[in-house]
Amino acid sequence: MPSGSGSCSGGNEICCGSPGGSPSASCSIPSPSTIRSPYGSWQYHELYIPANNGAPPEVRFATNRYGGNVLTNAFFTSWCCDGVGQDPRPFFARIRGDAVGGPTLLYAWVPDDDDDPYDEDNMRCERTINVYIEPGTMTLAPNPVRVDPGGTEILTATVNLLDGSSVNNVTYIIDDPLWAGASSPSTETSSPYTSIISGYVPDKTTRVRATAITSTGNIRKNATVIVNPIDCQPANPRPVGLTCAPTSTDTIPLNIEWDRPNWSDTYRAQLWSGVNINTLISDRNWRTADWFGCALTATCDLATNSREWNVRPGAYYVRIGAGGDCTNFYGGRPAGPNATGIFTVDTCGCDVEMVGADTFYANGPDETQTINIISSPEAITSVNFYTQNAAIVNRVGTVTDSAEPFERAYRPIAEGTTNLFANLRNATGTVCTVTKPVEVLAVGPWWQVEDGSVGTGGNIFSPIPDTCISDITCASDFIEGEPGTVVHSGATADFAADASTGTVSATDWLAQTSFTGRTFDYDLLYELASGRTFVDTDLAATYPSRIVPSSVFESGGVADQGYYWYRAVGDITISGDAVLTGGRKVVLFVEEGDVTIDGNMTFNDPEEDFFLTIVGEDAAGAKGNINLTPAVANLQGICFSEGQFATGSDTSAGPDQQLNVIGSIVALDGLDLQRDLQLGNETLPGEIFTYDPNIVLNYPSSLSPKRLIWREVAP
Repeated sequence: MPSGSGSCSGGNEICCGSPGGSPSASCSIPSPSTIRSPYGSWQYHELYIPANNGAPPEVRFATNRYGGNVLTNAFFTSWCCDGVGQDPRPFFARIRGDAVGGPTLLYAWVPDDDDDPYDEDNMRCERTINVYIEPGTMTLAPNPVRVDPGGTEILTATVNLLDGSSVNNVTYIIDDPLWAGASSPSTETSSPYTSIISGYVPDKTTRVRATAITSTGNIRKNATVIVNPIDCQPANPRPVGLTCAPTSTDTIPLNIEWDRPNWSDTYRAQLWSGVNINTLISDRNWRTADWFGCALTATCDLATNSREWNVRPGAYYVRIGAGGDCTNFYGGRPAGPNATGIFTVDTCGCDVEMVGADTFYANGPDETQTINIISSPEAITSVNFYTQNAAIVNRVGTVTDSAEPFERAYRPIAEGTTNLFANLRNATGTVCTVTKPVEVLAVGPWWQVEDGSVGTGGNIFSPIPDTCISDITCASDFIEGEPGTVVHSGATADFAADASTGTVSATDWLAQTSFTGRTFDYDLLYELASGRTFVDTDLAATYPSRIVPSSVFESGGVADQGYYWYRAVGDITISGDAVLTGGRKVVLFVEEGDVTIDGNMTFNDPEEDFFLTIVGEDAAGAKGNINLTPAVANLQGICFSEGQFATGSDTSAGPDQQLNVIGSIVALDGLDLQRDLQLGNETLPGEIFTYDPNIVLNYPSSLSPKRLIWREVAP
């Protein structure tokens, strides 16, 4: 082996002189002396050359056959052997074998200006490397192999051979047999060849080495084996035998049970406050399984060795930790897999509830929760209100309400589920508790107008979501089509679910003002109808059940001035779908009652057919509402109510259907828009109100204080 002058302190090194001097050293190329290359590919193989006393600025490599180009990353900016220190980075060459195989000569040298490896002033060393060509290819699947501790997975080897070769078998060896195992050799006589990989120790990673033994040589392939970490969480921790306390100052024993995980032999039990969830009350620190009564059983508890806690009325949760081979001791609190969730201890005789919405919408309006005390063994003087997760639903205002009705508003913040709860107290402490699960959905309901105007004596709000604004198929203005004007006298007009106020319409016509003119009411309109001949003067009397079939309005009776006039006193329900045809025009007065519409009301021809409902309050100012049921999908006509107009909702079995109203709605006490399309809220409004001038043209002139005459005039 050629060598230059100079010396090195150790073997298998490439060294050089000091900076500015001529390179001179002795060198050798270390093992391995054989590299393997799969047939049909040009796979790189790395050969490392240690530089334990430092490194020259550059070392280059070459071979005389079976590989041609050799790549290197040996480029450094400093010279070695200067007595200052060592450079731990090795040089390396990557050789790729061809389809023949055999010996090749590997050269390594420090180049000079002409980069000639055979110059006598260059340090050069060489070694014969045998390039072994495998007689085919082999793939392993899956790779990596993921296996549970105590479980098994199948590893499959697929072998593709050169012509004339055959597989005798495939052997499998695990690098760390204490962590995992592999059945070997395979029992199959043809491809694919399988091994059963077994997991022993959780949360370990090792390697399985597969060798296909063939008639013309061996093929090797490796796969990673990952033994999964175990779920060390104790399953289903729960309070058992929980009773009430005789008084608010008494304590009762609290026992907790949990299902023992297979990989744990020590446990830790902690009692936490359900009010301030980061406050630890008591800690049963790490103890062996027999201390918790589960050395030989599948269920652990606190009562076996009298380890219960004594607790007063209030809200609590318990977390159980597991030790031993487990890798995770604790989950989240109080809703983690190793926690009980918040539970309450009451004084005997408590029966209370929290009344209010249980479904909120992120960034939607605040929702008030009111405490309803059905019974209590002691007088309640104050209520403390809490939320389990303020990042999902946050309480508005202070903790304590000391005056009836006991209530607090809660503000939805982000999508998720959590619990609201309250402690009902007196001077001695907590008497009763109540917990209420709530859900915050990502997108709430909203509504929209087509070709019309909107007026209100208060605020106007339609939280059009970002999911609609970013969807080109979703109409994202509050008023679409040919927009009119939005007039409001309140402080707020908001048409977006985010921090902006959204877009009212393409024209952006929005006015904040008050109406000071005369307001029509039921008495005025009914007075204007005096002298008309009614088909039925009291539908409630005609139908004692107060359920009026919608077919009543489709036919029958005698028209007066082209309209069919009806009246009812008290509540009525219009049941079933109705389609007005043939120029049928209906006017319905409902006096001192509510109208429930339980079916669609539509026209065959909006230019000829017409429906008007006028609903009045009673003497006490109640009633006068128009209530749609969730079954109504289409409503045409004009609705006037001295009370509210409510669109109806029932999401107990799924989302509501969209409501389409064509015509005009007047509700002196406001609109109650209730439709909730749930996931459909992302791109669809719950209610669409469409203005139709044909319906206005069919309004009976006798019900206008000033007679309207419609006449076409020449331009």
